[in-house]
Amino acid sequence: MNLSKFRSAIEKNDSQTDLICPSCHRLPLGTGGTLPHFDMQLQDQQHPASLDGAFEKQYLCKTCHTVWLKRIDKWGIDNGFRLKP
Repeated sequence: MNLSKFRSAIEKNDSQTDLICPSCHRLPLGTGGTLPHFDMQLQDQQHPASLDGAFEKQYLCKTCHTVWLKRIDKWGIDNGFRLKP
């Protein structure tokens, strides 16, 4: 797909170019206290994710299949959502 076709597909809001659903797009990144949206499902919880006692929860969006991580530090403070690398 050349660049001009890609741009026109984006302008038309073609479903083939949608990488993330609107609900995931509205999630604030790195903001503590954010709840997962209704289509996100808890997949895994890693104890501990690091040597400092923090852990991560892994969520999967059932709509767009995006994987999100939510880090909780050793004091239980939520560091918000981020995309899994």
